[in-house]
Amino acid sequence: MNTHSPDTDAMTAHARAVADYFASDHWTGFLADLEGDVWHSHIYADTCIHPDSLNAIFEAYFARRGQPLLRRIDYLTPSATAEVAALHNIHPDGLPHFDLFFRYKAGCTLAPMDHDRAQDGQNILHWGKAVLDEFHQQFPFKIVGVEEEAEIRRYFRSRHWKQTLNMIMDPDIIHLHCNLVINFDPKILELIAREALAAQGWTIDKVVPNIFSVHGTYKGKLVFLGTHPERVYDIGWEFGADTLIAPADRHWSRDDVPLGFDLCFTSEFDRLIASQDFIRLSDDEIASVVRTFD
Repeated sequence: MNTHSPDTDAMTAHARAVADYFASDHWTGFLADLEGDVWHSHIYADTCIHPDSLNAIFEAYFARRGQPLLRRIDYLTPSATAEVAALHNIHPDGLPHFDLFFRYKAGCTLAPMDHDRAQDGQNILHWGKAVLDEFHQQFPFKIVGVEEEAEIRRYFRSRHWKQTLNMIMDPDIIHLHCNLVINFDPKILELIAREALAAQGWTIDKVVPNIFSVHGTYKGKLVFLGTHPERVYDIGWEFGADTLIAPADRHWSRDDVPLGFDLCFTSEFDRLIASQDFIRLSDDEIASVVRTFD
């Protein structure tokens, strides 16, 4: 049976394949999961469609659902040698923010990434309260008294913290991890970091605790969804029993950036995309996809 409407019959093959993906079990199941105990998610796909076209379609998709995006979508790739890129920080109203990681695949319009090529062998990953509670339980966090609080506050006047603020505003750095070693509850770190940012006149939509993999080992992080400036930046942390707070003294994800940081550069993303034969959809093709969302 031909299930296409007259509108879909007139669509190009690429436009129809994109529309089919948004009706697929992979995508609709992912959306359903976001209604549960989820604070942040990753979804992984193969595609030959240019990220600018995907960006426009995601914007329209959530607008049609009555869940307009609360901030711009960032473009990033994890490193200069990575084969994957991301539409980073897709944040629909009423849902947790998520990242679409994609890999160029010739002849594949938009489809789930093979599990063995995605992170941890899964092409959908979710993190929420249960995951974070289990992660935190392994650490014997120390009590923070008056002296400890004063030392934590001193960090937020340090050179490392000032470098963090400057890098967040660097036009070529689209995302940043400020990497720390701590021995106290990261909720305290969040509260004092919020105060330090407010003292700069910066505002935040919200802070999302999470974990992330560094060469197969998970570390903690606080994801700051900034409103002014509109940037997403993280404070990464690992537990060190004898260290109240200090910048990480070894490289984490990347060894080609300053110690104590992990950085994602717009220029690296641009080079990766330019090196592959991504297809830009026309305005008419995008409009034909969007009509299927009604």
